[in-house]
Amino acid sequence: MVDDREELEGMLRKSSGQTRKQLEETFRQIGCDYRVWYQELTGNQVRKLLRHSSIDLILSVFAPSEQLRKMRQVMESLAFLMSEADNRIKSDEDIDKIANTVNLLVFNLRDLQP
Repeated sequence: MVDDREELEGMLRKSSGQTRKQLEETFRQIGCDYRVWYQELTGNQVRKLLRHSSIDLILSVFAPSEQLRKMRQVMESLAFLMSEADNRIKSDEDIDKIANTVNLLVFNLRDLQP
């Protein structure tokens, strides 16, 4: 695990291209630390990251593609599930929407990360 982290850190330190700079700036704009690859996001940062306006900003850094479209669906599914993770009593319709979202999330994750 430590070796993997060090390898990733090395790759990211060497990466200084325009896309990385733009992505780091975007994360700063939405209030998330640019070192997100350290897996140190707090709950508040995740909430900021998964706002629809933040999703739009983050994904606008990259060229449109089918993978990016699916990544948007993953992020939007996570945003929906996060907003539904409260203690109110769910109706059958709410439960169906949650189940459909989980199914879409699983489908897209399997497709993006086989």
